[in-house]
Amino acid sequence: MKKIKIILSLMFFGAFVMQSCIKDEVTELGDAGKPIVKFQDGPDQSLFYLPFLDTRQISLFDLRRDPNSNQELNTTRTITIQEAPELVDKYNKDNETEYEILPSEIYSLATNPSIVKNGTKYTITFGPGDFAKNFVISLNGAKWDLSKKFAMAFKVVDAAGTLLSKDKPSIITKIAIKNKYDGTYEVTGTMEDILSPSLTHATDYLKTKGTPLKLTLKTVSATKCAVYDPTVWADYFIPITSGGTGLSGYGTFAPIFEFDLATDKVIGVTNYYGTPANTRGGRLDPTGKVNGYDASKRTLTIKYNMTQRSLVPAAPHIRTTWDEVWKFAND
Repeated sequence: MKKIKIILSLMFFGAFVMQSCIKDEVTELGDAGKPIVKFQDGPDQSLFYLPFLDTRQISLFDLRRDPNSNQELNTTRTITIQEAPELVDKYNKDNETEYEILPSEIYSLATNPSIVKNGTKYTITFGPGDFAKNFVISLNGAKWDLSKKFAMAFKVVDAAGTLLSKDKPSIITKIAIKNKYDGTYEVTGTMEDILSPSLTHATDYLKTKGTPLKLTLKTVSATKCAVYDPTVWADYFIPITSGGTGLSGYGTFAPIFEFDLATDKVIGVTNYYGTPANTRGGRLDPTGKVNGYDASKRTLTIKYNMTQRSLVPAAPHIRTTWDEVWKFAND
């Protein structure tokens, strides 16, 4: 959580120093000499938290005013901001993301006498000597859907006679809860399908193109991550190759890896799609030599299976086996 540290003695360096600093900043906005208001953390910021089940206070942003004189600093001004969900829609469209508006039932505005909510608008009062106001919510982690990412957006609708910053007139705060395994990995390894031997690991094709296979582990809970393909299918699937000549995939199958937080061992593999009509399921292969995550190297070594009872009637119904190493690439 960001905190603005204000050294009060700066107020008394003299009118020349203060006016010079303000003048420099406002000159960039094309209107020298006026006090300005801005979202200090704008135009967008991302917040990430490990899963939690209690209610925590989360700072969404700081709204700041930059006075141009001691007289302005000691003037009370009330700025009005408004929720702006259309900015989240635009962000999703521009960036091909899927942020949802933070549901009102999982948070409330933290108590602050200087911030008053009225519908979708908030009045924020700067008293004498106030440079910034911290906008804080109380977020209930127990009600958070860990499979989703949320965001809130705000814009200034009444600057109370000050100059609104052209660079930071609004803000989108993106909030995601991620466990420690969440991220995008470069994946290497082998795959064997006992029913269709021509189907093999996607890297058998991608390496002919000089392209690595990257897959993402997306948080499902504090201990579970679902496998998401960000490049080939842009969905919860495992890309494979047919004869090494092109890419394909198994319908309604993507593994969910479950970890033991104390040991970082993988303790289970299930199917993201539950139990579909084609009977495909996930299974951790106990013959894997590691089946665990090395936190120091941010590397997952795992052997797992896709089962398909309808086509492989003999227990444990294993159709396909992957034996892989996942090396962390980026968040």
